[in-house]
Amino acid sequence: MVEYEAYGYPFPKPATRIRQLDETIEIAKRMWTQEKATFKGRHYSVEDALCYPHPVQKPHIPVWVGGSGSLTLKVSARHADAVNFAWEPAPPPSSRRG
Repeated sequence: MVEYEAYGYPFPKPATRIRQLDETIEIAKRMWTQEKATFKGRHYSVEDALCYPHPVQKPHIPVWVGGSGSLTLKVSARHADAVNFAWEPAPPPSSRRG
């Protein structure tokens, strides 16, 4: 049994998880930079959320996003200060065209 099943948590499809990540980073950045953060998204909402003390780093803590795929790249472009791309091995020569 995997951990999320043991705790009874849902495990959405990858595209949904990436959209959740997008909202999560947006909420965190707002909480790190605003006195009171408000956000209403498809997956998460906060109203007048507080984060004290604010991070020392300015404008906020560095955000790293890891993964691969077009949705991950879009989230990275929107939010990340750095990206850690998942390494995928090249297909075997027998499966290549040519």
